[in-house]
Amino acid sequence: MTRTPNFYPQGDTIAAIATPPGDGGVAIIRISGPAALEIGSALFSGPVASYKSHTAHYGQILDGAGQVIDTGLLLTLYEGRSYTGEATVEIHGHGGAYVSRKVLEAALLAGARAALPGEFTYRAFMNGRLDLAQAEAVQALIGAKSDRALEAAREQLEGRLSARVSHFQKELIQLAAILEAWVDFPEEGLEFTSPEEMERQLKGVLTQIEELLATWREGRMVREGISLCLLGVPNVGKSSLMNALLQRERAIVTDIPGTTRDLLEEEIRLGGLTFRLIDTAGLRETYAPVEQEGIRRSRSAAKEADLILLVLDAGRPLQGDEERLIAEAPPHKTVVV
Repeated sequence: MTRTPNFYPQGDTIAAIATPPGDGGVAIIRISGPAALEIGSALFSGPVASYKSHTAHYGQILDGAGQVIDTGLLLTLYEGRSYTGEATVEIHGHGGAYVSRKVLEAALLAGARAALPGEFTYRAFMNGRLDLAQAEAVQALIGAKSDRALEAAREQLEGRLSARVSHFQKELIQLAAILEAWVDFPEEGLEFTSPEEMERQLKGVLTQIEELLATWREGRMVREGISLCLLGVPNVGKSSLMNALLQRERAIVTDIPGTTRDLLEEEIRLGGLTFRLIDTAGLRETYAPVEQEGIRRSRSAAKEADLILLVLDAGRPLQGDEERLIAEAPPHKTVVV
C-alpha cells in the first residue's frame, strides 16, 4: 500500500516573515508550534513566559548572542487561540528586508524551522481552525482584485460555502440511513417515509447542488478577472482599441498587416470589475510559419476567453475572413465592435 507523502513535518515549531518582501514600515516574524514561547523568550528582552495571551509588549529583539538586532513589539497567542491553533509568537519590528531577515535567522538558530509555503494555513486546517473551503478562501482573500472578489472570499472564509455543503451532506446521510434500515430490516415494516417522498427529497438536493455548481464560472471571473479577447482580421484596429482602453501605448500599431504576432495581456479595472485584456494576431489565411502560430494562439485564446470583442472596420464592406469569423464566433459571449 502506497502512502501519501507528508510534505509538512509535524510536531516542530515553524517561523517565517509574514509580511511581503522588501522594505516597509513594519515587518512581522511569525513563530508557531510547541516551542514558540521558548523561542520568543530567547529573542526578546522581556519575560515572555509570563505574558498573557493576546497581549503586546515593547522591548529589544535579540540574536543568539544577546546582541540587539532591533526594537519592537512581541505578541503572544496561546494554544487554541491563534490562527494555527498552536502557541504562536509574533515579533513586529522595523520593515527593512535585511533587519527582518536577521530576526528570522535568530528564530531559526533558536530552534525553529523555516515554514514551507502555506504551512501556517495547513496547520490551521489540521487543527480544526479552518475547513478546506475556508483554507482556499484565505488565498482568495489575499489575491482579491475587486470589491466583489473581496466580498466573495470573505463570505467563503466566514463559512457560508461550508454551511451549504454541510446541509447537503446531512440530508443525504439521513436518506442513506433510511435506505439502509429498509434493506437491513425488511421484515420490521419500518415506515420512515415513502419512496416517492425520498425521490422528491433527492431531486431537491440535486437541484440545489446543480445551482451551486452553476455559480462556479461567475465566481472564477470575480476571483481571477474576466478574460476579454480582442479578435479580428489584420489591421482592423484591435491594438488601437487595446491602447485606448489602457490609455497608454501598450501594443505596437502600424499600417503593416500582421504587426501583432503573439498574445499581449494586460489587466484593467472597469466598473468595479477586473478584466484581462488579450490582444491577438489578426486572423487570415497565411503561409508564414510565425504568423500561423500567432493565429493558432489567437484562436485558442478566443476559445478560452469569457468574452470576445469582435472588431470590424465600419468604413468598408465585410471581407471574406470577417464573414467566417462572424459565423464561427460563439454568440453567447461575442460583442461586435
